[in-house]
Amino acid sequence: MSIDRLPEGAVPLPPPPLAERHEINELMRVVRSYTCPIIFNTQNPQLGTAVLLRRGERLFAFTAAHNIAADTTIHIRLSPNAERTRFNILDSFTHPQYDPGPATSKFDLAILELESNTSVAAGDVAQLYTGSVEKLPEGSTPPPSTNSAFVWVVGYPAELARPNESRTTLYQTTFATQILDYAPDEMSLYYPETAYQLPHDGMTCEVGSTTPTPKGYSGGGVWATNIPTNGLFIPHRHIKLVGIQTHWSSSSRLIRCVPSKVMAEALKAFKPDLLES
Repeated sequence: MSIDRLPEGAVPLPPPPLAERHEINELMRVVRSYTCPIIFNTQNPQLGTAVLLRRGERLFAFTAAHNIAADTTIHIRLSPNAERTRFNILDSFTHPQYDPGPATSKFDLAILELESNTSVAAGDVAQLYTGSVEKLPEGSTPPPSTNSAFVWVVGYPAELARPNESRTTLYQTTFATQILDYAPDEMSLYYPETAYQLPHDGMTCEVGSTTPTPKGYSGGGVWATNIPTNGLFIPHRHIKLVGIQTHWSSSSRLIRCVPSKVMAEALKAFKPDLLES
């Protein structure tokens, strides 16, 4: 990948060796199934992203608070080629420290409880990673599948959406990047111009250009993966959600995120009895 405009602390992201592609494709297939689009402002459709997590039979969507409006709808595909299905929102929660005034509110987080449907692919609340996150050691360039400083971002970029008279065609994409800064209540990622990614029209990882901006990714998951060296691949053990994206700076190309520690605390405040059951 090009090293042009890399911010301080970033390194060129090396593509995984060919031998790892099969494992990465499988990991991303699972992660992508947990990710759904949000359509809001139906008169002039705009786009956001949400992550689906389940606790027992209860289904929750985690997203950026700024995605939530009075006419918000959650659309989920029950299979890759199926039509989008609208899901009813049973209850909603916005982080009490969210301030809609500044465009960079640190606690830009909302949680929606959706109608239960066991046919919907979703992660588990246990996949919220609340431990510490390591930054990439200086001068280190390991493949992204073997280092926790590299993460995979999934979402629905607005610049690929194709509206028409009856519906808006959406495209989901995935790209790898790295964590540049981490604190318990805020995390920063680099938005690369070129990245190792799964494009919307492809089934395998390849190097390619990202969209000019990450608009539409807001609310999308930031995932850390750990490919098992031997033994059985278990999604709930080898794929962890470390945060969701909320906003970005075009000058620094940094994506700001709400860490999963904040998400777990918010879920407990939203449904106090949920994590005890």
